[in-house]
Amino acid sequence: MIHRAGLPALMATLCALAAVAAGATTREVTFGARGHVAGQLDRPDGAGPFPLVVLLPAAGFDRDGTSRDLTALRRIYLPLVKAANDAGWAVFRYDWTRGGPTRKDDVDRALAGIRTALDLPGVDPTRVVLVAHGAGGQVLRTGYPEFEEAIGYRALAGVVLLASDIGPQTGGRMAGDLVVIMSRANMPEAIAEATSAVAVHRRSMPDRRAEVLLLDGSNLALCDTADTAWRGWNGLPGSGRLRVEIGERLGKLLRDIAAETAPPVQAGR
Repeated sequence: MIHRAGLPALMATLCALAAVAAGATTREVTFGARGHVAGQLDRPDGAGPFPLVVLLPAAGFDRDGTSRDLTALRRIYLPLVKAANDAGWAVFRYDWTRGGPTRKDDVDRALAGIRTALDLPGVDPTRVVLVAHGAGGQVLRTGYPEFEEAIGYRALAGVVLLASDIGPQTGGRMAGDLVVIMSRANMPEAIAEATSAVAVHRRSMPDRRAEVLLLDGSNLALCDTADTAWRGWNGLPGSGRLRVEIGERLGKLLRDIAAETAPPVQAGR
């Protein structure tokens, strides 16, 4: 039985799942040295090619955003997938796996996922945005030089960090736009570091977007604590969801990037 308080979050998740299924073409793949990592590409209907978002999950989360350990968090990434698809972008996401004990294993897994995604049909490899949640942001920071090399400096249109710390040195070296979304409940030092990173990025790339978005009513993982269904990490199954502003901001960013980087229309067409 589902408690009445949990219905709003559950219905929002189910609606997002239905919308992704109805408005996107899905392809499942496996990758990695032994083909042991499961991934999935969701792209809008049509021939494409579509610009690409690669989603790096938090530790212990599958490609839908269901936590292996926290019962409240189920399918929290689906609204992000829908927002990207609605903006005309394909999304590649994969399951976090316990593939190795070191950060290098996580980086290798993410790099293999990025390379796999770039080669999939219907994808435009010249326009790519990386989105990382939680520990996925740590993977992104550690593996960024390799990720940028695989994608290409000009092709990497932006980086979005969700609930992940970032310092000035890292922020200054990232290509494209930089958007950092954090909870206002973070430690002041973490917020100051992110603000400094964005300022450095803005100075080094004045023609690109750079911003920190601080959200009220969310915990450190950006789950909506203002929702009456929220009962903590191990509360009602499926009661947790990301703040809606995240999907809205991601969708706007992707639409803006797509408009700015769209290939020129050939004469006579």
